[in-house]
Amino acid sequence: MAVSKVLTDIHCHILPGIDDGAKDPDMSGALLLSEKQQGVSKILFTPHYYADEISVDGFIHRRQDALERMQGTIERLELKTALGAEVRMQEELIGMDLRPLRMGDTPYLLLEFPFLSGTYPLWGEMIVDQLLDQGIRPLFAHIDRYDYFMNGRERLEHFREMGCIFQVNADSVVSRHRSPAVFELMKDGFVHVLGSDAHSPEKRPVHLKSALEKVESKMGSGMAAFLTENADAVFQGEEVDPFRKPPRKKILGLF
Repeated sequence: MAVSKVLTDIHCHILPGIDDGAKDPDMSGALLLSEKQQGVSKILFTPHYYADEISVDGFIHRRQDALERMQGTIERLELKTALGAEVRMQEELIGMDLRPLRMGDTPYLLLEFPFLSGTYPLWGEMIVDQLLDQGIRPLFAHIDRYDYFMNGRERLEHFREMGCIFQVNADSVVSRHRSPAVFELMKDGFVHVLGSDAHSPEKRPVHLKSALEKVESKMGSGMAAFLTENADAVFQGEEVDPFRKPPRKKILGLF
């Protein structure tokens, strides 16, 4: 079974001039065209949100302005889009109402853990608890980029039991160096969705289609379909079971 021709990207930095992603409408247009050419029909725009730099209201205003600059291109490419944010986990989030930063009209919020030279944030669970209390479902961004998750699966298991789900980046899947560890995460049930995390056509392109093709080759069509279906479920605000696993890859006609 081939990778679905209709894909959903739930993590990208395509809106122009709002973060470290696309710098202007031309770059945004190139990324949107790449999404379309790869079969993406639905996109969640998730610019970075840093609570120590801007208020939620200020961010929403800037995000809407950036979207309006691209609305004509979005309509010409016949893309269905929604607005969200990649919310950096910071102490400033404690006590804030983060519901306006959810992914579209869904219960999901894309949460980026801090890098902090590889140090796990001691107040991380407090913020996850706060999100859950607000009726928000945390979706952890690019867990493949954190040593404290890659080398400590017990933390991922703990958050999965709390109802959190996890995303990895398409460029990590296509990377010869990083993909083995990502495929181990998939095998163990810790990857629920792929996202492009696209920033620019050169430095971090979309890569979503090629990543799913590699997943299909290495892990089987069931895993590729699982990741594709979950991305669409997030976009639609539907339930993603953090413990559901896809069918195992068939070997010589047997499971």
